[in-house]
Amino acid sequence: MESPKSLKLVYIPFFTLISLIAISILLQFIPYYKTVIKVELPDSYVKWIFCGLNFLFAAFYEEVIYRFYAPKSLKYILIRFAPEKVSILVSEIITCALFSFAHLQNGLLAVLNAAFAYILLRLCIEKTGSIWITAFVHFLYNIAQLVLVTLVNL
Repeated sequence: MESPKSLKLVYIPFFTLISLIAISILLQFIPYYKTVIKVELPDSYVKWIFCGLNFLFAAFYEEVIYRFYAPKSLKYILIRFAPEKVSILVSEIITCALFSFAHLQNGLLAVLNAAFAYILLRLCIEKTGSIWITAFVHFLYNIAQLVLVTLVNL
């Protein structure tokens, strides 16, 4: 019989990834003025390796900055001026906005998608307690996004 902790480490990341992909697919059906982003799949093994490494390092970087360091640092600063629950809420909102608007170059839909991703990945890191698992889920999500955007643009 598996322990509840090991079940958490399997089901929460899986649920997070499936939820992120489902939200991303649903957002593709929202009619809006699309910013045309030309996406091309890598055409050589070297480019695939570079793309994979780029996604891996970007996912890890974003998890450390936006889901680990920034919320805790902002809470630490804000707790001096407000109650703890308010500090936590405000730090999460600010960090979510920073993460979301960091994706503005890809259009407003990407900002909305990033906001959902922030919430789900933040819950994943809180529930699993592992930045590594969350970074891996984020990496898989980035790969899924590449495939999804490529299919939509066919």
